[in-house]
Amino acid sequence: IFFRSPNMGWWDSATDYISDKFNDLDFVESLDGVRDAGTDCNRLAGEVIGLCGDTIAKGQEVITFGEEIKDTLENIATNMDASCLETIKDLIDGDQMKQAIALAGEMEALTTSCVDKSVEMIGRMDDGVKALPECVQSEISEWGEEAGASEADPELANVDDDIAELQMCLDGIKNLNLFTAMDSGTNALRGLNTKVGVCRQIFDAIKSFADAVLTITDAFFDFDVSAVVSKVKDMCRCIKLGGLMKQFAEQCGRLIRFILDLFHETTSKLSCLWAALAFAKDCLMDCLGYASEAKQLCQETVDKGNTLMDTSNGIKGKLEGLGLDPSAITAIKELMQGDEVRSCIDLAQNMDDLVKACIEKVLQMINRVQEGFENLPDILKDGIGDTAEYGAEDDDPEPANVETDVNDLEACRGEIEGSNLMDAVDAGKRGFSGVSDKVDVSRGMLETSEGFADRCTETIDSFNGTWDLKVSGNKIKEMCRIVMLGTMMEQFANQIMNLVMAILGVLNAIMDKLTNLPVPDIGEIAGDVGDAIGDIAGNLKFW
Repeated sequence: IFFRSPNMGWWDSATDYISDKFNDLDFVESLDGVRDAGTDCNRLAGEVIGLCGDTIAKGQEVITFGEEIKDTLENIATNMDASCLETIKDLIDGDQMKQAIALAGEMEALTTSCVDKSVEMIGRMDDGVKALPECVQSEISEWGEEAGASEADPELANVDDDIAELQMCLDGIKNLNLFTAMDSGTNALRGLNTKVGVCRQIFDAIKSFADAVLTITDAFFDFDVSAVVSKVKDMCRCIKLGGLMKQFAEQCGRLIRFILDLFHETTSKLSCLWAALAFAKDCLMDCLGYASEAKQLCQETVDKGNTLMDTSNGIKGKLEGLGLDPSAITAIKELMQGDEVRSCIDLAQNMDDLVKACIEKVLQMINRVQEGFENLPDILKDGIGDTAEYGAEDDDPEPANVETDVNDLEACRGEIEGSNLMDAVDAGKRGFSGVSDKVDVSRGMLETSEGFADRCTETIDSFNGTWDLKVSGNKIKEMCRIVMLGTMMEQFANQIMNLVMAILGVLNAIMDKLTNLPVPDIGEIAGDVGDAIGDIAGNLKFW
């Protein structure tokens, strides 16, 4: 359709003019110039046809890659969990996407080559026109825009609407968040595929123009001077077709450059997002181990505390039946130097060590979650200040406070250390009773800490479970929730340590006091036991 006779007035008038003047003009000198121009344009048209074929083929490859990536994303979105994060990241940042971008870049280079060859074609055919007699050149110049035109010529290419649609996709990518990430990604890929299809259509048209030039200029290889006049029309038509090729290729180049921008922005933003989420998932998977170990340490501490309570109550029971005669005091000292009291101190020390280890695990968990959170793009963290505060819930317990309990134990310790012979045993019994009571307090806090660890595990499982992107903000909330749970565990553990240290202080005071009780002389208590003990008590104020 691009090389049939134009049937327009400009050519009728041109033919009449040239025919009238033909006998007066010398076209012999024009023959070589016209023939050479036609030959060169024929070659250039063939090269453009080859470029178009390459571009169309590469465009189809881009569309194929884009469709595969888009379909995979859409399939993942229907049944997505955290295990898909790495898959999506690899898909967006993988070989298929890189090949699609490379192919689009090659299409842009081919478009530039097509423009260059169109310009060269127009220039060579213009050289052919310049080889014609000046009066013919002048007549062609007066025909202006009508020269070489055809009623079948298409409207000029215009990709403004296509670029506007891609701009919407680009805006969606630039402003994406976790809620819009999947839709923005698939929309971008869908838009890319569609517009690469538009580029293919444009190159189909360019190829048609080049085919027309090739057909027209095939006749330029062998003609004589009598045919020069008939070639004027063909030369004008080739120039017109070359202009169309150039204009179409330039518009396609605009569109491809925008396609490349969208490709790069899509891969950059989505790769960054999904890589950050995949890293966050890895961080939380590590936290499963920390939470499990922290819970185990809490359970071991509870077990040590239970044994400490039983042992303390047992020692207290043995002290209940002892008096203050020399044999009783000896028995008390032997009890204090025996395995049971030393076991109590060791148990309390073990509790302290276990709680310290628990705090270490909790801090590792908090730091690992914070590492994953800080690696997230800013757009996902917008509006979140303190992660722990953001992860708080209404039913969270109040912070633990053992100040009163520690003060009770400090008072008990002071009473033991300041007691005399008459009061020391009773003070010791009250000390063991206090130890048992406060270990029970610590047990309650440890059980609460175990609950924190369980909730950490549940939250991590939820994060790794099904991802409903309509409520995707919950995933960020879950990360903050783990930080909050860890923070509460740390606070409770520190309070437990304060309490255990106070328990250790009481146990050491009891052992020191009752181990060093003086044994009174038997003569001093042989008469009035009460007076003797009173005298001894008055004289033996110690420690």
